[in-house]
Amino acid sequence: MKKLWIIVAFLTIGTSAFSQKTTTKATTPKAKVLVYYFHGTQRCPTCLSIEANTKKTLETYFKKEVADKTIVFSVVDVDDAKNEKLAAKYEASGSALHVVQVVKGKEKDEDLTNFAFSYSRDEPEKFIKGLKSKISKKLAN
Repeated sequence: MKKLWIIVAFLTIGTSAFSQKTTTKATTPKAKVLVYYFHGTQRCPTCLSIEANTKKTLETYFKKEVADKTIVFSVVDVDDAKNEKLAAKYEASGSALHVVQVVKGKEKDEDLTNFAFSYSRDEPEKFIKGLKSKISKKLAN
């Protein structure tokens, strides 16, 4: 009889430990935003400003989301062979800025390259404000 109680106790502990693991997985964030800045090995001042102002936007307005990996920022050299597939996926052959919303495993890509080249160097405040707005909308959906 004593052995039976010991077995029941171990089964109860094992079952409760299993249910805790299941609960932990359920708390993973539903939405995720990927920010990709693609560039070639040789970069112009505008290209450098896109990277710098994207970092500034993320550090200023989305520090918490970057820290908890709700937002992931990647700087990708398209001339590096190891990045070939990723660059091809987003059709990036040089400088490009993409903000990608990931919901339930599906990606919704927004190419912000023209916007970035239009404002990042000459009107950085407009670039930062616009990028902040785009990322905020993707986090909200």
